[in-house]
Amino acid sequence: MDIRKTSGIILIILLLCLINIGTVSARYATVSGDNAGINVGDVVFIGEKNLDFSLFTNSSGALPVQFVHSDGTRFGVISLSGGTGSLTGSDITPGLYYPFYTDGSSGSAYCIVRELEIGEIGIYTYNTDIEPDNLPQQPTGIAKTTDIAFAIQAVNIDGANLSGNWYKYSLARDSLTTSAVTNIHQNSVALDNLLIDPRNKPDETLAGAPVFDLIDQSIVSSQTGNVSLTAIFSTNNLNGLEKSVSYSFTASSFSPSLSFDSEVSQNAYFDLVITGVPFTSYNITISGSLYGSDAPRFESGEWDDLISDQEISAHTGWTGTKTFQVFVPESAPTNSYDITMTDNEGNTVKKSFIVTSGAMSLVFNEPTEAIESGLFAIGDSIMLKGYVTGATKPVDIYLYITGPNLPENGAKLEDIGAEVVDEDESTFTCTKYSLVLGEWGYEWNTKDLEPGTYTIYASLKPYGYLSSSYPGGPGTDIKGNVPPSYDFPLSEPTLNIKFDDNNNGYFAKGDIFYGWWLSRGSTSELRWYIFGSNFRYADNMSGMSPGITSSGEPYDDDEIAPWNEYGFTYNRSFTYNLYPGIYYMVCQHPGPNKAFEVSADSYGSGLRKITTTFGDSVDLSSLQSKNAAEALVDLLESPFSDDIYVMTQFIIEDPWIRIDSAGEMIVGDELSISGTTNLAPSGTTPDKTQTKDTLHLSINRLDLDVGSESNTAMKIPVDDSIPSDSSDFYRSFGYEGIDTSSWDEGMYQVTVNCKDIDVKKSFVFELVGEKTSSDSENLSPGSDPSFRESDPSTTSPTRVPSSAITSQQTDTATPAGSQKQSSGPDFALITVSGILCFLIAVGLIRRK
Repeated sequence: MDIRKTSGIILIILLLCLINIGTVSARYATVSGDNAGINVGDVVFIGEKNLDFSLFTNSSGALPVQFVHSDGTRFGVISLSGGTGSLTGSDITPGLYYPFYTDGSSGSAYCIVRELEIGEIGIYTYNTDIEPDNLPQQPTGIAKTTDIAFAIQAVNIDGANLSGNWYKYSLARDSLTTSAVTNIHQNSVALDNLLIDPRNKPDETLAGAPVFDLIDQSIVSSQTGNVSLTAIFSTNNLNGLEKSVSYSFTASSFSPSLSFDSEVSQNAYFDLVITGVPFTSYNITISGSLYGSDAPRFESGEWDDLISDQEISAHTGWTGTKTFQVFVPESAPTNSYDITMTDNEGNTVKKSFIVTSGAMSLVFNEPTEAIESGLFAIGDSIMLKGYVTGATKPVDIYLYITGPNLPENGAKLEDIGAEVVDEDESTFTCTKYSLVLGEWGYEWNTKDLEPGTYTIYASLKPYGYLSSSYPGGPGTDIKGNVPPSYDFPLSEPTLNIKFDDNNNGYFAKGDIFYGWWLSRGSTSELRWYIFGSNFRYADNMSGMSPGITSSGEPYDDDEIAPWNEYGFTYNRSFTYNLYPGIYYMVCQHPGPNKAFEVSADSYGSGLRKITTTFGDSVDLSSLQSKNAAEALVDLLESPFSDDIYVMTQFIIEDPWIRIDSAGEMIVGDELSISGTTNLAPSGTTPDKTQTKDTLHLSINRLDLDVGSESNTAMKIPVDDSIPSDSSDFYRSFGYEGIDTSSWDEGMYQVTVNCKDIDVKKSFVFELVGEKTSSDSENLSPGSDPSFRESDPSTTSPTRVPSSAITSQQTDTATPAGSQKQSSGPDFALITVSGILCFLIAVGLIRRK
């Protein structure tokens, strides 16, 4: 074999090796994590830490010391130590990054830096009668019995070559969370140990498929009715990168049901509303087909198949409801008819309606559960509604009210002192039935009534209670039926103040002052007053909406009792300027008449006098604290005022920090710093301000060793802590795991400082080389008077905290050290392939 042929064989073998080397492979595991080993060309994400770039060695075998953005400006640098680095610098931006080495050279290998972007969580459905379009979807309600699987609609992981369980799902209800589900095969599946691409639809045929019914999960089956849930997708074991998205929905039964008018006149249309499990097919029939074209029939709607005029097949969408229009011919026999809905498994629901001859009949809609339960307060407005069957033109509706201290024959709703007079239309509250809208309505304002239960009547004739209360009376309809009526219980408005459970009304000077109030009963303004030692303050909130519901949603439903839930937030300078002590807070609601009878002469800290609409007043200039608050309360409790109020108190204390003794410490011991404070834990005010006070730890060596290299004060790395949540005023904090093995012996000063409100505490301890027989007691704060622990009750801030000061902690990546890391499976593969190629080439040459 000549040398050219031999060279050709060697070249082919080398090309095969290069092809093998260039194969895309998954990230490899290191001591830092399953996905910490980075291959050439891999995508890495901003925020990942301790990544191993040891495969990026240059021709001399040197490890890179940094990666630089390809734009050449060196804006965006990943610093490495021992081939390991973190993408946590604030200047790291997406793009191509190339390695640089200690000799100043650079490499052509690169990695791609991205910001991890996670799309919305959606669901895939399985085994439904009708397959939904455009899955995965994110419906607001999911049937408890539907087979589902979670999926992420988009995530930019292509090129990252991630392996293993780098993500997880969890399912939460209130404070209860689970990461395991029972799937459709009745196997337990861990949602935090999934290996498939989160964008893909899971294969439901697999025994371990994450496909399940909500009803099979204890987090749902333990509850009745609708269950509010949140699905959470988050990164898992992704080298310290933490990102998540969530999706809130309601697990519902979607129990099959039918809704329509119970009585329909001839030559009229009515709406049939079906409710059922989403994407389940139903067969719906109307009885009476024996009447032929005279029978009620389906007129319009989005059905799947019109089988006959009296039979359709249809399915519901994500909302679980669908509406169809039914027409009753003028020739339809006056009779009772059934509408039946049946699913593919034979489950049936049935409901009847009556066809009448067309004589007018008045219907008064039943009050909601919120109205019947007495949640509406005096002063609220309640919408009264109904409709008229058999009407061919607009019809007058006559309303009147009876109840405590009202005229026996009934009264006009807007003038309860005037008794209605039979056949005198002007004495009744009148509204009109609209053929266009298909209903009548009247907004009833309850402001002039007393608490109690009232009955409202609706009639087609202007006759009061005495002529309409018995069958066949002058005020009854053509069939002798008495007018429809309903009871409406009304209660007093209510008002409450609530402080955060983590402070219960205790605040340190300089902390944010905040709280909430909840009022039941419509109002557009609330007022509040604060009294303390040499402190009088008034404030208000006006222009409020009619209210919000108790669930926190905007008040846009006239059938739900209106609630006002608002809050107050004052910045740190407010409490900083208050003396320590007890303060009294009075919150005022205008009451049923929606007008304040008691008012302040000014708002702000200049409050001096309280005046009233009934002539009384009080001068507060000589009154302090509780006496001033009680003087205000006396006016609010006057029989001439219907204002309502609530009084509470809160306490202001000087800020303090107490640090527990460190005890005797030997070089190499793990130092833990702990203590208590009255500073604020993490929290959120009504306007979303964060309340936390950050405690900053610093440790300094005090000894100056003459002639030694350590003749300057030794600075120890700092850390931050937040006071723990606690309902009392003693909140713990701590710093764990401080390694002293590299420290020198000597005296050290520990300082815990809160810059938010300018308060700090220090103590001194001694670090010894080894324990001796003379070490008979723990060392606590040193003898230097400047480091003695002072009485916290006498500690107070020395300046007003600046609103420009913010407490901010920046995560800085720490090099993984000089420990050599494995080069990963690709490095081994390259080495073996090279040796094999060499041996084959030598064998061929020798054969020649």
